[in-house]
Amino acid sequence: MAARSDYDPVMTIGSGFISAYRDYLAKALNVNTVQDYVSDSNAIYYWNMTPENRSFNLLTALSETMKMNPRMKVMVLGGIYDLATPYFVAQYHLNHLSLPEKLRANLQFNRYESGHLPYLDEKSLQQLHQDLRDLLRDSSADCWKMATEALFKRLHLETFKQLK
Repeated sequence: MAARSDYDPVMTIGSGFISAYRDYLAKALNVNTVQDYVSDSNAIYYWNMTPENRSFNLLTALSETMKMNPRMKVMVLGGIYDLATPYFVAQYHLNHLSLPEKLRANLQFNRYESGHLPYLDEKSLQQLHQDLRDLLRDSSADCWKMATEALFKRLHLETFKQLK
């Protein structure tokens, strides 16, 4: 059976992702916003990314958050064939975070034999599921929730500042 040339898995599942994301924001994080979430746009072409305005780099915020909560775990997930957000670039930058050596053990890297959406590949999805279970089993629920909420709120605010 030949693959459909008009089939785009990202666009096909996009509305479900957006719905789940908005539900998570409102119910789990108690973040309510009237702004629409746009999953695919040309907004990136309008960002001011000149050297004096590189505030979109969130690595400093991540480093500060990990230092405030030394029990926080960070899991990097990525497909090795992802050309949009290359896994090894993320690994490189996180390996160069300004962190004390003891906090480096809280960084975990998981790569999958997939592209940008590892959870759309059955084998990668099964491994991703196990990796997430292992992370959550090793993390205190309260610590995980507190760290995730603090970082997400910081990331969320930084993202919307860039879009304005």
